[in-house]
Amino acid sequence: MAIGLDGAERQLVPGDPVHADDVIRTIGVSTVAVSLNDGTRLDLGRDSEAQLDESVYGTDIPALRAAALADVAEIQRAIAEGADPTLVAEPPSAGADSGVGGGDTLEEGVVVARTGRIGLVEAGYETAGLERGIEQNEYPVGDIIDSGDEAAPASNNPPVANDDSVNTDEDTPITLTNADIVDPNDTDLDGDTLT
Repeated sequence: MAIGLDGAERQLVPGDPVHADDVIRTIGVSTVAVSLNDGTRLDLGRDSEAQLDESVYGTDIPALRAAALADVAEIQRAIAEGADPTLVAEPPSAGADSGVGGGDTLEEGVVVARTGRIGLVEAGYETAGLERGIEQNEYPVGDIIDSGDEAAPASNNPPVANDDSVNTDEDTPITLTNADIVDPNDTDLDGDTLT
């Protein structure tokens, strides 16, 4: 949705125009891509908000790029001189990484050290997969059929019929018998009578 300077909310659909100083807000799992006049694009992910102000569509793009490249060059120079890049550059906007086990991490960190010891590894939870085995069925002796003693059912192959043609004079009726229709060129592989 777009919220104008007057506070009016507009539902956005692809192709809708947005205006300077509009606040673009995504709700739930929706995302928005705003194509700017200078050819750049502003992408907003889920549950995000951004105001289309000069920081987004600023006209001095070359100056912004030059400043960013100067920052990169400064960090590269510091690394080449042996400095710690995390101490030279500004911390990221999301905050500095607090490292394993510290700060606002969601899970407790794990440290793995090689000791050379051999033993049974315990994970603290069930690690066995789904059990699969051979399913055993029990049948009474009378239900077992030895397939070796029974003959396989006979198969009946379809007959092979070839095209037939009949010639007659115009306005002359034709009477066909079974012998005329079932021609000697029609065969049945099983020797069945053709009718």
